[in-house]
This record gives sequence, C-alpha cells and structure tokens, in this order.
Amino acid sequence: MDTLGDNNYLGNDDDITSSQGSNTKTADLKMAVKTNLDYERRMADIIDFLPDATFGIDLSGKVIVWNRAAEEMTGVRADNILGKGDYEYAVPFYGTPRPMLIDLVLEPNQYWENTYTSIKRESNALIGENLCNSVDGDIFIWGKAAYLYDSMGRLTGAIESIRNITRRKMAEVNQAQELKKFQVLYDLAVAMSAEQTLDDNLQLIIKKSQELFLADSAFIALRDESRCQVYMQCLSGINTQAFKDMRFAFGVGIGGLIAETNQGYIIADYFTDQMISHEVDEIIANEGLVTTMAAPIQIGNNNLGVLYVANRSMRQFSQADLDALATIGNLAAVEITRKCFEEDLEQRNLDLAELNTIAAALSHKLIQAQEDERRHLARELHDDFGQTLTALKISLESILQDDGAPCTRLLQSIKIVEVALQGIRRLSLSLRPSILDDLGLDAALRWHLDNMTQIANLHTHYSTNLAGRRLPPILEISCFRIIQEALTNVVRHANAQSVLVELNLDDEQLQLLIQDDGAGFDVAAALNAAAHGRSLGLLGLQERVSLAGGIISITSSLDGSGTTIQVFFSQSLLSPQASG
Repeated sequence: MDTLGDNNYLGNDDDITSSQGSNTKTADLKMAVKTNLDYERRMADIIDFLPDATFGIDLSGKVIVWNRAAEEMTGVRADNILGKGDYEYAVPFYGTPRPMLIDLVLEPNQYWENTYTSIKRESNALIGENLCNSVDGDIFIWGKAAYLYDSMGRLTGAIESIRNITRRKMAEVNQAQELKKFQVLYDLAVAMSAEQTLDDNLQLIIKKSQELFLADSAFIALRDESRCQVYMQCLSGINTQAFKDMRFAFGVGIGGLIAETNQGYIIADYFTDQMISHEVDEIIANEGLVTTMAAPIQIGNNNLGVLYVANRSMRQFSQADLDALATIGNLAAVEITRKCFEEDLEQRNLDLAELNTIAAALSHKLIQAQEDERRHLARELHDDFGQTLTALKISLESILQDDGAPCTRLLQSIKIVEVALQGIRRLSLSLRPSILDDLGLDAALRWHLDNMTQIANLHTHYSTNLAGRRLPPILEISCFRIIQEALTNVVRHANAQSVLVELNLDDEQLQLLIQDDGAGFDVAAALNAAAHGRSLGLLGLQERVSLAGGIISITSSLDGSGTTIQVFFSQSLLSPQASG
C-alpha cells in the first residue's frame, strides 16, 4: 500500500485552493488505507484459522495468503510460497504448475475446466472436484473459489478453499465397484442358468470381466492334463493368431505359474517381473500387453484353468480387483464342471442305451443260436445217427431170423456201427475238441487250421512263440473260440485266399492276430448293424473277447486290403488264479 504515496494526488503546489482541497483528500485516503489494512489483517487472521486449506492470489496471480491448513495439507510453508506466481501454488497439489479453480473463477477457460471430474458455477463462485497428486500420493480434492474484495468493495484477486475428500470418494468408488461386481455376478448367474453351450458361457465370462475391470483384453486358458499344458480357449480383445494358438507348459508364464500354485497374481509389468518365467515374451510383446491380472479357475483344490484380464498400458489392478476376478473364476469353474458333468452324463446315457440295445440284440441272437444249435443236433441225431442205429437194429434182428451164415451180416452191422461212431466223434469234436484239453492251445490251433485248409481250400499260415506252453483253461478255450469264429467269418464272407494267424506272449500281454487277404468290410456299418440285431458274427466275437477280459481291435476297409483282427489279453489273466 506504500505505492499510494507515489501517486500525484496533490496536484499543482502553486494553486493554494487546490492544495487545501488535496490535503483533505490525502487525509481521507490515509484513513481509507488504514481501514483497508485493518480489514486485510482481520481477514488474514480469519483465513489462517479456517479448517480447510485456503489460499489467495492477487490479480497478477501471486500468492497473498496461505493458511495453516494449507501448510499441513501440502507440506509447503507459507513463507516459501507467498509472493510466488506462475501457478506455483498448483505444484503441491498436481505436481506441476497449472490453472486451478482460483484462476478459472477470475478467467474462465473451458479446456482446464474439463480437466476436473466435476465442476459447477454458483453465482460468483466456482466449485469442483478432482483427482490430484499431493505429497501423500493420489488424493481426491473438493475446492471452492470466489472473488476477493478489499474493504471498499474493489476486486483484488481470488480465494480458494480445498478439502481432502479421498475417503468419501473412495467409499463411493468402492461402493460403485461392489455394486458393479454384484451386477456382473448376477448377470452371469442368470445367463448360465439358461440353455447355452460351454463356449458361449465362457465367452460371456470374459466379456463381463473385461467390462468390470475396464481391461483391454480378457481370456480363459484351460488345462490339458494329458500334455501338462495350458491352452487358450476363449479370448476377447486379442489380435494376433500366435496368441490365440498359444500353449505353454505348467510353470511357464503367469498362466503356467497359476496352474502349478493355484494362486492369483497381479503383474504390474510383465516384462520386468522376476516371479514368472519369460518363454512366451515375444508373443506377449507382439500383442502389446503390459499389465496382467490372473486368477485360477478352480473348485476346491481342483484347478481347471486360468482367467486373465490384461492392459496394453500401465493401468494397475488392486487386491480387491483380484478378489473379484477370483470370484468370477470360481463361477467359471462351477460352469465348466457342471457342463462336463452334463456332457458326461449325456454320453453315459447314450452309451448305456447303446449297450442295452446291443445286450438285447446279443441276448436274442444267443438264444436264437442256442435254439438253432439244438435243432441242428436234433436233426443230426434223427436223420443220421437215428437212421444208422435203426438199420443196425434191423440188421441184427435179421440175424436171428435167418438160418444162413451170420458172419456177413455181422460184418455189415459192425460197419454201420463204425459209421455211427465216426459221426458221433465229429459232432463231439465240433462241440469241443479233446485235443484242446489234452495237448493245449498250440496243438488245437494247428489241428483246426489243417482242417480249414482241407475243408475250405484256404491257405493258412500260423506262428507262435508258446512252444507248447499251456495257458489257463479259460484263456485257451477263449482264444480257440475267437480264432474259430474269426476263421468261420473269413470262409463265409471274406472270399479270401489265405489267412495268417499269430499267437505270441511277451512280458506284458498275450497277443492274437488274425489277418486275411479278402474283400474287407465297413467296420462302423457292421457294428451299427450288429447293434440293431442284423449281424451276429462280429458282435459275438466282440462279446467273447470282452467276457474273457481282453481288448479287440478290428481294422478293415472295402478297398480289398483285407481284414486285421488283433486281440490282447493282459499278463494278469495268465496267472493260475485267473483260471479259477
């Protein structure tokens, strides 16, 4: 205020009248200055004890007041900031000089007003909220700026009060985030209760995760236990094909780490993080991802995969975010498990229905086969052995009635009896060859193959490493019947010229091979026909192998390359206890 004395308020000294008038004005001005100074001191005292951080600037933008609350809030003492301009007062709040509400109330600027999260004018005041960086870190502030007048009502600058509202804003943000999280979980629960595919529901999960965390991308990777790998299943916001096709072993990258530890992680910078391995860095770099958050998809301790969200910039995630992602991951695990159970149950039902159909067809065919066999035996006994024995009876009766020499008649009777015995022997061998019981499987197979060569004009080739070794009786008869039925099918249907039979035993299993050079057939079509009761041979062969505890493989086609049947019996079936 000392500058007031420099003004030429006194006019021309030679003008006495003017001089007297000036003296009066000077006295009035001195009184006004004193009054204004008193007003400014009182105002400064009041401002200094205000509970909110408050500061003022003059019309040139220099700080003229900086109260104790402002010192406490910013850590800047008043004597270090008073008199400074060029927006220096903004540095303690924003880390850099910039206009604040105190400037915008004096000189509006739309650009800087738009930097506030909220701002409004009330009469001559400007009120706003914003996020800024203080000495204590990022804080939310509320501010109110107004014009500053002197005691005479003249505009001398502006004043701004600032309040730290971080707790309130964080509570609002947390509440909004919780509401959003619950809404996402509710939407997912409702959507998953509808009839949708697993891929559709997983795609919904990553979309909602991306939306909830404002992430650039989200994706789900599932475990492949057979390969000890994790592979990408559903993705959103991913551009490169290499990323979509990515597979990595347990322990590799954040996904592989979670697959091993079952714990969620936040990776602030993927490429500098020392906790994870970096085998897939090139793929991650090409996609441009930097910050990642991932949580296990698990039920209990059963890990099914990993749920990720990722950003292409250094936007950080919080522990609360990770907890929310883990909750969504658990929901995904429930959905995956439920769908797997449903699919497994559906497949089991289909398998059971097919087995029931096969069992019914097999039962019917077996009963029919038994009846056919009984009919065959009855016919053989009646037409062959019955007639033979009848002739024998008549011949023997004639001996008693004829006075001639009985020797010739007796010889004829003996021949008839021999024929009957041969027929009975053939029938007995057909039902169960005694050579199998007496000499074992190797000898029985050689005998049967020799018969097939003579009867069916079929070239047979046989090899084995059993060298006369006996197997459990149940296994010997099973192998014999399997080969017997297979060769019968070859003769009836294959139009083959030759057949190879191999029987080999090693440390792990007994292997049986029947291979012909015939016309071949459509295996799938034949199995389907068997399931609907239109073919017994193939079905009976499978059933016999299954009942014996073995595994059968049938390979054939219609290209004339023949048919190969392989049967495997485990070593456990070769023990003496297995025969019991």
